[in-house]
Amino acid sequence: MLGRTAPNAAAMVNGWNPEKLKQCQLDDPDIGPALGWLEAGSRPDWKEVKPIHPALRSLWRQFDSLVTLNGVLHRVFYDRNGEVRYYQVVIPHELKTAVLELIRCDVCAHFGYAKCVRSLQERVWWYSYKQDLHLFIRCCRLCSAYTRKKVPKQACLNPQVLGSV
Repeated sequence: MLGRTAPNAAAMVNGWNPEKLKQCQLDDPDIGPALGWLEAGSRPDWKEVKPIHPALRSLWRQFDSLVTLNGVLHRVFYDRNGEVRYYQVVIPHELKTAVLELIRCDVCAHFGYAKCVRSLQERVWWYSYKQDLHLFIRCCRLCSAYTRKKVPKQACLNPQVLGSV
């Protein structure tokens, strides 16, 4: 089924397992150092991280909500009460397109940004995932073909007197 609905994502997903995800995270320049910090049990000083890419700085700020499950880096998403709502896999750069295609084509079936962002947020996280999703949906031929644009404004109606007085 996945091969029919999202063929490009299906080819990528078939090889996914915790070992592959961990290796991809270690190879990613924005996630690999964060995994090292987590294994060491402490993050470096802010002065060392400040000149680096914003994605790594974002992981530095969220250090307390990062965990490893089966060796794969996850971000804990808390609800308003402070309880764990779900664990989001931190996705490396090379897998973003496959994840976006999988969510858009298979899980959300081209329903647009609002439904896709919720589905994406429940499963994965990366720096600027909302902007990437928005751009991905705008570039999708099917999504853009069926999305209604903003309704044009109409002028106020004025009564017109017809006939004789």
